[in-house]
Amino acid sequence: MVNTAAFSWQWLGASYQMAERYYTKNGLPIEEDQTFDKSTMHEIITTPGASAPEYTPLLGYMQPGAQTIRLYMNREPVFMPTWALQVDTGAHISCVLIP
Repeated sequence: MVNTAAFSWQWLGASYQMAERYYTKNGLPIEEDQTFDKSTMHEIITTPGASAPEYTPLLGYMQPGAQTIRLYMNREPVFMPTWALQVDTGAHISCVLIP
């Protein structure tokens, strides 16, 4: 195994279990929030465009028109500064913690 900085990114990813522990925008765990649809939380969605009214509260946290999963939407305010969006580079989908 090669142990260099060039390969370290692959070991720094956060799990979905960590993302699921954050509360929803209603201040509740996902399991307790009746407005959070767990059956669709892993669907890939596109964030609102920059000119859409729905994008205003996301300004500074999310890129407009970016693909991510529904799990990352409608979460508590501390969620977005802590997590990067899941980015589909064509080769793989990655999600990392922002220190």
